[in-house]
Amino acid sequence: MTNDTIRLYPHDHVIRSLFHWWVPRWVRPNHLTVVRFFFTPIVLAALWQERWLATLGLFLFAAFTDVLDGSLARLRKQITMWGTVADPVADKFLIGTVSLVFVARVVGLWLALAILLMEVLVVMGVLYRRSKGRISSANVFGKTKMFLQVLAISCLLLSQIFGMAVFVSLALGCFLVSFVFAFISFLTYSS
Repeated sequence: MTNDTIRLYPHDHVIRSLFHWWVPRWVRPNHLTVVRFFFTPIVLAALWQERWLATLGLFLFAAFTDVLDGSLARLRKQITMWGTVADPVADKFLIGTVSLVFVARVVGLWLALAILLMEVLVVMGVLYRRSKGRISSANVFGKTKMFLQVLAISCLLLSQIFGMAVFVSLALGCFLVSFVFAFISFLTYSS
């Protein structure tokens, strides 16, 4: 996808209506990607201190920058090569580190390692496409996978806030479905 062949996703229209107007024109989508890189250690610090409510807010803000940067890039026709590489790296940094620090502790190391393996496979698919000269932006399967991972981690944080095991079960279900979307994303990136 380039600025000449932009295809808007359904959530882009929601972002345009609710958030696009308050983001100043000088704020570029790549700025938000950088914010996500900087926010990830802050999320980890709050996790380390077991400040669950603060962690939930910080994590959701960091995850929202992923939605906002992609939508702004498409809506403002500001897609860049740097952004197509840095945005998924920032996503992997956020989800991967939170999985290693938090998911491993709450659910188990096996799940954290499965999440990391899933992310590595998707990156391998992207790198394979690039080695063949094909550059591609995130697809709907990858976006759905990221949404499900954010929802799952949020459920785990809610389990810590409210002490309710039902949120852990919901998180496991979200992670399981995210693996399906990751596999489809891997196949579409590898083809």
